[in-house]
Amino acid sequence: MKAARAAISGNAPTAADLAKMTPVERGHIVFQKYGCFQCHGQDAKGGVANPNAKTAEQVPGLIYVADGYTKDELKTFIRRGERNIPMLHPDGPPPPHFMPSWSNVISTNELNDLADYLFSLKPKGDNLGF
Repeated sequence: MKAARAAISGNAPTAADLAKMTPVERGHIVFQKYGCFQCHGQDAKGGVANPNAKTAEQVPGLIYVADGYTKDELKTFIRRGERNIPMLHPDGPPPPHFMPSWSNVISTNELNDLADYLFSLKPKGDNLGF
């Protein structure tokens, strides 16, 4: 966790530090490194306003992503992104926030670690049945 805190504070861990970390710990660093928290929240519970988005007019949280995706589907979604966010009111303006494509930005190893981190966020025992 020391290395994760260092990365979040702007002091990126060394390769040796990263090698000692679990995929979930490295994935948390990736979440911070690429600014995912800016839309999905520091704790990945969402809450950033996205007016006219069907997702309760917020950028969705990610703690239940394991209920809606396999890891491969999630990685494909992150690579591809999603510019067309479903609108709450079809006659209104499009939601201003969308998921950018990360295919040319994030490495395969980072993407694998990020998926592990996101899957680890699901509260234990919860099953939404998606």
